[in-house]
Amino acid sequence: MKKGCFPVFLLMAGMMMSCGKKEDIIVEEPKVYAIDSGETGEGENTADGAEIPIPEGGDMSGTSGTDNGNGADEKAGNGNEASEENSVSGQSDENASGKKAGELSGYQAAYEALSIQCEAEDGTDLTYNLIDVDGSGVPELAAVRNGYYVSLYTWDAGNTYTLMDHWGYGAMGNAGYEYCPGKNSLRNYNTDYAGAILYTTYMKVGSQHTIDTVAEIVTYNFDNINGNGKPDEEEEGSMGFYSTSYINGTEATGEECAALNAGEYEFIQGVMSGEELRAKLKEIQ
Repeated sequence: MKKGCFPVFLLMAGMMMSCGKKEDIIVEEPKVYAIDSGETGEGENTADGAEIPIPEGGDMSGTSGTDNGNGADEKAGNGNEASEENSVSGQSDENASGKKAGELSGYQAAYEALSIQCEAEDGTDLTYNLIDVDGSGVPELAAVRNGYYVSLYTWDAGNTYTLMDHWGYGAMGNAGYEYCPGKNSLRNYNTDYAGAILYTTYMKVGSQHTIDTVAEIVTYNFDNINGNGKPDEEEEGSMGFYSTSYINGTEATGEECAALNAGEYEFIQGVMSGEELRAKLKEIQ
């Protein structure tokens, strides 16, 4: 048997998780939230016509734009770089668009409004984080109920897109969702049969503002003698002594599996309350 891709401690961690079936990662069409130009001050309209409330004093001017259907990540091969006006750096309290001190524009205004909508739908105990998934120069917004689910949003050319919509974790062997900062690489570990089978899924933000699967590794941490893909009674004694991995169905070496890693990964988790998020958005204007 070929050497496995992952250290024994991953197996031990998997055994501590609840035994259950692998959760399918379903890629949905992204939800699009169009940014109001600020001329009416009425708010931000969702794709289904419902408004996202804009905080009092939140000017959305200078942020309107037509989405060209491409993602904001140049490294992913889309060729669509973040524009200067969307950049976190180089903005003064009062710029050429007439934005007054204390007012938000660009992704900051969009994320402020979006956080208020999230709290209206899911409660004020949500936590947030601004993370750099794709290295586009504009951070993604994570809205998280730690230990339960993750929602992830991105902003591009005047629109906010939903990348993850309440993706659950913390049960049925799902350890959560990780990202490699700035490398457009996400990773998820999931186990079956108390860690006897480990699923490792690598993903990226696609050009259509969706989470796309790059590769899935299935590691059998037992001697699958009869080839039925599950640990039978006569095979249970081999758990921890055998490990065979497959990348997208093809048997792979440990080196081939490790090559899918983009670098150091961090879990997507909330670190700020809604009030703290909105204060931070004002600081980085």
